[in-house]
Amino acid sequence: MTSAKSKPKGKPTSTKQDVAKVGRPYKLDPTDESLVKLFYTFGGFRATHETMAGILDCSHDTIQRTFADEDNPLSVAYKKGFSEMKLRLSEYQLRKATGIVTKIEKMTKDGKVVILNAYDPPDTTMLIWLGKQYLGQKDRNEDEAAKQPIIITLKPHKLADDGTVSTDY
Repeated sequence: MTSAKSKPKGKPTSTKQDVAKVGRPYKLDPTDESLVKLFYTFGGFRATHETMAGILDCSHDTIQRTFADEDNPLSVAYKKGFSEMKLRLSEYQLRKATGIVTKIEKMTKDGKVVILNAYDPPDTTMLIWLGKQYLGQKDRNEDEAAKQPIIITLKPHKLADDGTVSTDY
């Protein structure tokens, strides 16, 4: 005789690994490598949630939920793309501020490759901007400059007996 608690024969027992996930699948699948690359590109252009939602044909809320999970591969890819864009931008700013030498390859009529150097001079405006951003420099206001006293030192010349000016003291 079998007891009421015995397992039925012929049916395997299921484990957590065997149980299928329930619920709706992700609208934005974080395991999709092409989607991860796309989010990296979005980060490089600092795309807004609205822009991404429009391109991916999903709601703004879906994008926000994706970014709410900081460990989501899509969120991580976006942040990495944005960080690398900031690094490239900083490099370009410094190159622009200090002057750019660009190597240009030209092919001559006889088929030889010649490398030319093109030079763009430093950009003073960029130097000023970088100084304000990274070095704490700032413009002085006209009012600020007016408050500081101007000191003028006058040195009198000695008048000689014959009426000529002498600088001997």
